[in-house]
Amino acid sequence: MADVYVDANVLLRFFTQDPPGLWERAQATLAAAARGEVRLILTPVILAEVVWTLRSFYGHGRIQIADQLLSFVTADGLVVWDKDAIMRALSIYRDRNLDFADALLAAYALVAGPPQVCTFDRDFRRIAGLSLLEPGSTAEPPRGEPGREHSDPN
Repeated sequence: MADVYVDANVLLRFFTQDPPGLWERAQATLAAAARGEVRLILTPVILAEVVWTLRSFYGHGRIQIADQLLSFVTADGLVVWDKDAIMRALSIYRDRNLDFADALLAAYALVAGPPQVCTFDRDFRRIAGLSLLEPGSTAEPPRGEPGREHSDPN
């Protein structure tokens, strides 16, 4: 069985069924993977491109995208890099008002640790278990107050 990296354009044709001729070829490739004839490797950056394109170009909603991709990343014949982080990111993306890149960053922090993010973005405060470090602060993020923004009192 051959291992092959799959590009976003194949996945986008599959999910959008547009245009029909390319959709059929994408569908055939994914069916071959499900039969074990090929193993498709999906990287986080390609998944991020798929999410961004489905949302910005095709106008799909966050919940629709996340639910579809959560189901997809468990498909037979697909190897997903950092699968635990990807699944967590898709859940965060679906459940919180964050873009996918931020959801992926939060997921990596939560899954791989340490559960801390240095950011100006206050949206990260909505993610339980995550500590924030304000840029410019040399203090450690507070322990025992996950999901709270830290600010240096000095």
